[in-house]
Amino acid sequence: MLDFVKFTKYLVMDYLMQSKSFKIQVFILIITLFFCDYSFPQNSKNSLDSLIIFDPITDDITDKLPPLEALLDSAIQNSPLIKYEHYNIEYQKCDILSSKRSWTQYFGVQADASNGTWWYNDKDELTRLNRFYLTTSKRNQYSAGVFLRFPIFYIIDRKNDINRKKTLLEQATAQKEKQIVEVRKMVIQQYGVLLQQQNLLKISNEYQQYTSLQMKMAENEFKNGEIAIVELTRQKEIQTRGALEYEQYKTNFKTAYLILQEIVGIKFNLIYDLK
Repeated sequence: MLDFVKFTKYLVMDYLMQSKSFKIQVFILIITLFFCDYSFPQNSKNSLDSLIIFDPITDDITDKLPPLEALLDSAIQNSPLIKYEHYNIEYQKCDILSSKRSWTQYFGVQADASNGTWWYNDKDELTRLNRFYLTTSKRNQYSAGVFLRFPIFYIIDRKNDINRKKTLLEQATAQKEKQIVEVRKMVIQQYGVLLQQQNLLKISNEYQQYTSLQMKMAENEFKNGEIAIVELTRQKEIQTRGALEYEQYKTNFKTAYLILQEIVGIKFNLIYDLK
């Protein structure tokens, strides 16, 4: 591609020296070819370099990850368990406040209004005659007042109820602190597992390369008649075992990497290609 571009530029320059016509068009064409020559391959290389930023075999993952303390803080900030305990603490605070205000439910203002016709069947007690009088009355009634009714149990148990809910708040606070410790332990353990898996992956890769080299030497020796088929088979088994172990450690490393991402709530965006 680059040779074709250079050859085309050479032809254009030669044509420009022989003819003065279409000078502007030829100049634009030269500028375009110039940027195709230098800009496009450079941008393609930069894009390729930006994709492969981490190689678990040669690089140290601790240089690519945030510091451990930052991972701990992020895990605490993003942990659903800790968020749950935080909301539980807020709920307990609101419950205590409601208990302190609960006395207001026994205190209030009441107002009534009525309108209608009343019929009364009254007995005359003054004359002591066994006689009843039926009377009719049309009335508009209005009443207003303040009431205060405290149950005895509430008066006796109010302080105990508030203390009980304060104890629940202290339990929720202690539970949150416990969850923070558990999350920190989880991050530290998983961080250590990730480092361990990378080290095992490097060792396994070296072992795989060594067994592959041994297998090639054994094949050459078998072709030359220096070893028997039994020895060749044994070397093949060793190579196969090394390849299987490498695939297992590669999977373990990826799993540890993804689990740490989920625990801390951060996408590390380390693009790697294990072969």
